[in-house]
Amino acid sequence: MLDVKQRTIQLIEVEDGYVFEIHEIPIEGDSVVEVWVYQKEYTTKIHAFSILKSTISNPTNLYKHIEDNMQEYIGTYKEEVIEEVE
Repeated sequence: MLDVKQRTIQLIEVEDGYVFEIHEIPIEGDSVVEVWVYQKEYTTKIHAFSILKSTISNPTNLYKHIEDNMQEYIGTYKEEVIEEVE
C-alpha cells in the first residue's frame, strides 16, 4: 500500500501573489495540518503554523485563523525572505 507522507489539501492565493499552502501530514492516530506561506515570485516557503487536525472543529475555523493572521504571516515572510534577497 502507498505510504502517504504528506497530502496537499489546498492552495489559497491572496493579495500580491502570496499563497497559503495547507498540508495534512499523518501521524500516529491523528494528522497534523501544516500551513506554509510563500510569494509566487520566490522559491522559498516558510512555515506559518501547525495544528492537530483533531482540534479543528470546523474547516471554516482554520480559514478564519488564516484570514485573521494573514498580514502577520505575510509580514514575517517579507522580513525573513524578501528583505534578505534584496
